[in-house]
Amino acid sequence: MTVALKLEWEIGSNGKSHTIHSLAAAVERAGAKLEQVGEFIFPRLIPALEAAEKRQFSAEGAGPVAGKWAALSPQYAAWKQQHYPGKPILEREGVLKQALTGSGGNSLREYTHEAMNFGTIGVPYASFHQLGTGRMAARPPLDFDEKFQADMVKALQLGVVDAFRAADAADLLESE
Repeated sequence: MTVALKLEWEIGSNGKSHTIHSLAAAVERAGAKLEQVGEFIFPRLIPALEAAEKRQFSAEGAGPVAGKWAALSPQYAAWKQQHYPGKPILEREGVLKQALTGSGGNSLREYTHEAMNFGTIGVPYASFHQLGTGRMAARPPLDFDEKFQADMVKALQLGVVDAFRAADAADLLESE
């Protein structure tokens, strides 16, 4: 499964061409650092993703696409109550939740300047929950809410500023 982020840039100057010239000069000066912008953005996105996952698990599904997770079948709910009393949906031993919220050894967090991987490693049933199966309803842990979208925008903004600062070009952006 792939999660993709689409970034769109808009340059607005409120009639001030100086802003556009400053931005162009900053981008030119930043050069190679901006080619590596993912190294500045992705570390800021990881906490936003983990926080979104914590909300998703706490609410037992609250994302805008799938909504609340489907109830367990009566047979499985009875078995789970007997063997794992009090454990909520998608939490039997807690491996999946820990992997997605950042507190477990099965967490996948990798990034380069071009790409980021966020998810689980060594949790083969994670995709069954995300997509469902012929015998099991989908209960997608990766279903991001509006708060995540706002947090992601903020992380992207801060990451770009970090990239400019690292390139010693932030002063050109702040000259307005």
